[in-house]
Amino acid sequence: MTDAFGGSGGIALYNRDVLKAMSDSPEVASVVALPRIAGPFTEPLPPRVEWREEAARGSLRYVAECMMSVIRRRPIDVIWCAHVNLLSLCAVLSRLAGARLILAIYGVEAWEPFERKSSIPALRRVDRVVSISRYTADRFREWSNFDESRISIVANAIDLSAYSDGGRDPNLVQRYDLAEREVVMILGRMHPSEGKKGFDELLEALPLIRDRRPGVLALVAGEGDDRPRLEAKAEALGIADAVRFTGQVHEAEKAAHYRLADAYVQPSRQEGFGFVHLEAMACGTPAVASIADGAREAVRDGMIGRLIDPSDPDSIVSQTILALDDARGVPEGLAHFAYPRFAGEIAAVLRGVAR
Repeated sequence: MTDAFGGSGGIALYNRDVLKAMSDSPEVASVVALPRIAGPFTEPLPPRVEWREEAARGSLRYVAECMMSVIRRRPIDVIWCAHVNLLSLCAVLSRLAGARLILAIYGVEAWEPFERKSSIPALRRVDRVVSISRYTADRFREWSNFDESRISIVANAIDLSAYSDGGRDPNLVQRYDLAEREVVMILGRMHPSEGKKGFDELLEALPLIRDRRPGVLALVAGEGDDRPRLEAKAEALGIADAVRFTGQVHEAEKAAHYRLADAYVQPSRQEGFGFVHLEAMACGTPAVASIADGAREAVRDGMIGRLIDPSDPDSIVSQTILALDDARGVPEGLAHFAYPRFAGEIAAVLRGVAR
C-alpha cells in the first residue's frame, strides 16, 4: 500500500478501514501490511495486523521487504494491491507466492491507461478489482476491458460515531468572522494538478448566489500551491470579503468546521467517490454533489443530498440556494455507508478470491 496509519487523505483512510475489516474477519488468520510511506500515529493497530514500517525506508528497501515477507510467510492466500503504481511489484509477488491478487482503484489514477506502463500487462495477474465507486469502475473498464464480473464496488465507510450534528463552535465563528452569516463550505487539496475539485466553479457562482442571498459567505477549506491563485481569483471577482480561506484543517477540528456550514457544496469533476460529502452529512450539514464524477454516489444519486452540474452555473446557484433552505440533520440513508456494511463487503471479496 501507499500509506495507511500515520497517513492523510482518502486513500490512507480507505486502507486503514481495509486493514481493520481484514482483522475483524474470523476467516483471516493474519495480515502483513507493507506501507510505501509511514508517518507517526497513536491509534492502536487492529489485531492480527503486522505493520512493517521499515518497508518505507526507500524504494530498494521496500521491494526487499515485500520479497522477504512473501518468502517467509508462505502459504499466502491473497495479496491486496492498494494502488495501481504498485501493481507490477504485486504481480511478481503473487506469482512468487502462488497467491490470488486483488487490485484496489479509487479515482483518476484508474480512469485512463496507467501512467506506469508496466502496470498494464500486470493486470493479467489480477483476479479481482475493488473499486471505490461505480463511476471509477466504469471509467476503468472503458480502456482496460477488464471483466465486469470480476469487479466489486466497495464504497468508503463512515464512522458515524466520530461525527454528530450540533451547534457552531464559538471559537471558530470568531476566527472566521461568521456571526449571523449563512455559510457554504468546500474542502479539498489546493494543487494545480487537482484543478477540478470545484473551487473555481464555486467562487464563480458565489456572486450569483449572493444576489439572492446577500449574507452568504464561502468557507474554503484546505491548503496547497494553488491557494494564492484562488485568493487572487476571489479578489478579481470582487468577493474577497465574502470568502474565508481556512488553510489546512486538522482532523481534530474537521467535524467542527462542517458544523459551521449551512450547506456543503462541491462542483467537482475528478472525485472518485466523495468522502467529504459523507463527513459533512454525518455532521448534519446538507450536501450538494456533482453529477460529473463519483461524488454523486456519496449522496446516493440524490437520495440523501442534492446534485449539481459543475458546468452549469445556474445549476450550482439554484441547488445551493435550495440546500441552504434544507433542514439540518443526519440523513437516515447515510447508515448505508456505516462500517459494518464495508467490513462485510471486504470479507466477501476475500472469501470470493481465496483458495
